[in-house]
Amino acid sequence: MKYKKKLSPEFKAKVALEAIRESMPLTDIAKKYEITPSMVSELKEEFLAGASQVFAPKADQQEHQKVVRL
Repeated sequence: MKYKKKLSPEFKAKVALEAIRESMPLTDIAKKYEITPSMVSELKEEFLAGASQVFAPKADQQEHQKVVRL
């Protein structure tokens, strides 16, 4: 039976940043962190989609977090 790994936010950020740097192919990053290449791609896309929130005013960040948790 397969199970889903629980990935911490820190782990996700680390993998996403490494994928963004493009210092090695996604398949190599996936092997390094023992996840699938598609997961690496998903983490990279999710990170880039939310990157603008870093520079948003605090009120907007809190509102975004409420929406994501729903």
